[in-house]
Amino acid sequence: MQIELVTFLHICSLRNLSMRTFQILSLILLTLSSCKEDTDTSFTIDYSESFDMPATFGIELATLTEEIVIATESADEYAANNTKASLIKSAKLSGVQIALTSPENEDFAFIKDLNVYLDHGGENQILIGSISDPTAGLALLTLSPENEDLKGYLNEPSLKLRIEYTSDDYTGVDRACSILCIFNVEATVE
Repeated sequence: MQIELVTFLHICSLRNLSMRTFQILSLILLTLSSCKEDTDTSFTIDYSESFDMPATFGIELATLTEEIVIATESADEYAANNTKASLIKSAKLSGVQIALTSPENEDFAFIKDLNVYLDHGGENQILIGSISDPTAGLALLTLSPENEDLKGYLNEPSLKLRIEYTSDDYTGVDRACSILCIFNVEATVE
């Protein structure tokens, strides 16, 4: 930029511009050269947590898990990507997965429908992923994420999830699972 300014000054002196015109053009050039161009960035944030799926009793009724609380620590994630909460443009789920961790050699064949909700206190729940009639033999479910902008949720101290599922199988034991939520974040760099 300094070379451009020197070249500009040299051209102005050769053309014998008036001092007033020279000052105005110099001010415009300096203003334009000092403008900082915003740079955008894109990164992912993964959140995971373990939870239990309560036993089912062979009646096709919706069953809810206990609330799953995941600490976000978003400020640290933002800082690692040279941005901050106020510069986040969007945060959308790119993936939601649920893995069956116990009992061993089990699968999700007992699931008929499964919905994952992001809870924002009381009745303010938003559907973030779902699956119907998963293929038998799977111990890892990949849900279809909803296309919602969830940036406000990431700025909270924690994510609160609820899982609702239906099953027509009788299972007398709880199942240990883990959930993984992958957020794609678009932001402006500081």
